[in-house]
Amino acid sequence: MSASRLPIKESKVKDFRIVSSWDAKEFHYGVGVGVIVVSDEYPGCVLLGKRKGSDGAGQWALPGGHLMFGEELEAAAVRELKEETTLDLDVPTSQVVHWDNSIEPHDDYHYITAFVKCQVLPDRQGVYPSVVNTEPDKCEGWYWKDWEELARGNPPRSELFTGLRNMKDKGFSPFSSSEPACKSRSPSLGIMAFGTSALALGVFIGCQYVRSLHHR
Repeated sequence: MSASRLPIKESKVKDFRIVSSWDAKEFHYGVGVGVIVVSDEYPGCVLLGKRKGSDGAGQWALPGGHLMFGEELEAAAVRELKEETTLDLDVPTSQVVHWDNSIEPHDDYHYITAFVKCQVLPDRQGVYPSVVNTEPDKCEGWYWKDWEELARGNPPRSELFTGLRNMKDKGFSPFSSSEPACKSRSPSLGIMAFGTSALALGVFIGCQYVRSLHHR
């Protein structure tokens, strides 16, 4: 088996994002953030969009993207949210509330995903900011979806992107007071709890890079 890293465009070179090839297949893996956006204007709802042009095309997903080298998870969530929706939220009010080992074997996809909860707040006049779809080539549009409806299968499970689907299957709710223990932990403790999987991914990425050097 020979393995090689495939080119990543220069604007993405700092991302925890790997595209590799072996056994005549292309594999996508890395570390990402999903943003659970909530707002008192839409009680019990989260912001979802339908993906286009990449992994999970046609499926519902949270805003989010790749963690960049040296970046805090909460900062990555706020950055991605602003890039995708124009919502400009504060890092201090954001919190890592869930982790997922997102694997799609048939799609050759494997990501470790941190889910960060962010609260949309009104301005001094009580007006909430509008959500703008700034990347129509990547998303069909943004919609506020009721989380309980999601838990009841609307949209269907098959129409949910990997991390979101896994959260639903585990019974996680961003609105529940009895959520998994990671919600009450600081981000640093959450990272420690997930350290084994993250370290394994890091070692794997390093091995792929070394292999690529041997095949240049």
